[in-house]
Amino acid sequence: MKKIKNKRGEVMKRYLIIALCLFCVVLLTSSIEVNASNVNDEFDTPFTDQYLEKVDNSSKKNKVLLKAIEKQDKVNNRRIYDEGYSGSFIDEEGNLNIGYTDSQAAEEYSAILSSEIDIKSVNESKVIFCQQAYSYNELKEIHDFLIDYLSELNITQIGIKQSENLLHIYIVENADRAKIITFTREHIPTFTPNKVKFIVEEKLQYTANVYAFPGTETYYRYGLWNLNKQSMTVAYNAKDLVSNRYGIVTASHSATEGYMMKNENGEDIGTVNKRVSSESLDAVFIPFESTSKITWIPSYQVKYKVNSTTYYASMTLVAQESDIIEGVPICKVGYRSGLVTGCIIYASCTAQVENKLFTNLIKYSGYTITGDSGGPVWIPSSYAYTNKLMALNIGATVDNAYGVGCRIYLVNQTLNIQPVLSTTY
Repeated sequence: MKKIKNKRGEVMKRYLIIALCLFCVVLLTSSIEVNASNVNDEFDTPFTDQYLEKVDNSSKKNKVLLKAIEKQDKVNNRRIYDEGYSGSFIDEEGNLNIGYTDSQAAEEYSAILSSEIDIKSVNESKVIFCQQAYSYNELKEIHDFLIDYLSELNITQIGIKQSENLLHIYIVENADRAKIITFTREHIPTFTPNKVKFIVEEKLQYTANVYAFPGTETYYRYGLWNLNKQSMTVAYNAKDLVSNRYGIVTASHSATEGYMMKNENGEDIGTVNKRVSSESLDAVFIPFESTSKITWIPSYQVKYKVNSTTYYASMTLVAQESDIIEGVPICKVGYRSGLVTGCIIYASCTAQVENKLFTNLIKYSGYTITGDSGGPVWIPSSYAYTNKLMALNIGATVDNAYGVGCRIYLVNQTLNIQPVLSTTY
């Protein structure tokens, strides 16, 4: 009997060792899968590293130039530039194009860049000077004047197209052109129709339709038996600098007070805590609910799918005003449309989204549909972990070819929140 017991004991030990090994394999496999979701496993966009590096160089040069020629119009309380400056944009090659109205200005701008810029790179961008008819200040004067009369003049969008040296005015009816020209001419003596380009297009519409991961869905249910569902996309995770609570940021136009927002898996995120719905911002902060069953882990990664494969893009910086330049490439994620690439069309524009007027929005190309509201828009980089979070998408054109968003750095300042980035969390 003793020998039989020993044999049984040895057999049991072997089974136990095998079981422990299998358990370790399972744990190792699980940890590999979890870690895989925390690396910068991004889908290859059409932007090459060489192109993105040139864009980054161009942005740095433009920042130096604007800082040198920027002035403050104290009478009208607005930012203006040197009268010889007519705008900047980045072309398809990634080069910085600087517009000027007289040759003396071009020489001054070239001297500024030569003395203050020292960028050594294999893929250094070129600076191309192009003479144009109108200064940026001239076009901005018309833009700022018309903002107060958009509804009366049936204007749906307005923005300076710096690459064309024109003010783009969007109208619903062709017949509105003459009224706008006459009205503007009466108030601005220097105005001529040559300074503007009219585009006939319907009003923008909200992309109202909501994940704890940036780029995923967040929603709430309402109505009889909670059968109705309102969904949007998470822009980014953030920390409330007052309460020190983490949560999500998304668009405010469909995040209703008192309703419990959920993530893509149906878990309760929380209710609206802070909201800003102003002339230039449309955002809410929703803190994570603290429960004994769920521990929320803030994320700096935008999650999206391409052909059923999940990818992650790490956000490291927040784009500042000097980074937002016409022509800069962008990536946008909506929980329905997925990853979309495009470029900045207007660095600043005014538009009516449905029946609300917004100013200082960013307009960009790229497929945008219902449900993309609140989604993140960022400037990609050729350098690892240096994507710049730029805008929170709030609307789309009727043909879904373009989106508009508010500046995230202004959202952070207004709501007093700190975005969760790879450098801060």
